[in-house]
Amino acid sequence: MPLFMHLDLANFFVTIEDIFNPGLKEVPFIIRNVGMPREGFVPGFVVGANELAKGYGIVRGPYYDWIRNNNDIKKLDSRYTFYKEVSESLFHDYQKEFSDVRDIRHPHIDDIALSADMNLEEMVDVAERSGTFFIEERYRLSATGISINDAYAHMAAWMSKEKKGEIVDFNLEYAKRYLYGLPVNDFPGIGNALQRKLNMAGIYLIGHIAKTTPSQMQHILGKKNGLNIYESVIGSPVQLEMW
Repeated sequence: MPLFMHLDLANFFVTIEDIFNPGLKEVPFIIRNVGMPREGFVPGFVVGANELAKGYGIVRGPYYDWIRNNNDIKKLDSRYTFYKEVSESLFHDYQKEFSDVRDIRHPHIDDIALSADMNLEEMVDVAERSGTFFIEERYRLSATGISINDAYAHMAAWMSKEKKGEIVDFNLEYAKRYLYGLPVNDFPGIGNALQRKLNMAGIYLIGHIAKTTPSQMQHILGKKNGLNIYESVIGSPVQLEMW
């Protein structure tokens, strides 16, 4: 049975600016969205802040007037197209370095998902090698999650962030205890549209999905989405198709 892993890169946009613009090293700066809808942020949203800017209390979020008016903080416009090009190049290098891994994907600009026919010890070794690879490329992992399917690995990575990047292994029994009491919109792949359909059917918790049948979920969410979500929730070794 394959294992799945999800890797998140820390403060990716800021790291890119640090690497390609060394003059920013001693400067508090933020990156603000300039209104490209594919980034998923409203215009003026702060999408990144370096450690010096965080010292002013700035976090990812609204571009408040007090930030705009603080002349000590440099404001950079997001360069999404450039960030994406860097991301694709980094992903290509990662694929070459980890050619022993069966399936490596790039679901978002700042993360990598993979699966391999390995035991836990072997997958942890891949995780540790991945951390070293990104450090050598001047990036840093913020989260590493390992589990029995794609969605569980994604949620293990969320927990890894809470544990300051510690590798988190989500086995089935632990995943059930942790996940089944959470609202359905906390499950990877379930956005607002699918949440509304589930809620209309009386399904509010992830655990409620596990008590349905594949045919019931297909009736609620459609043939493809319903089966994929159902199998992901019950812990089948499947790749999440809704990113």
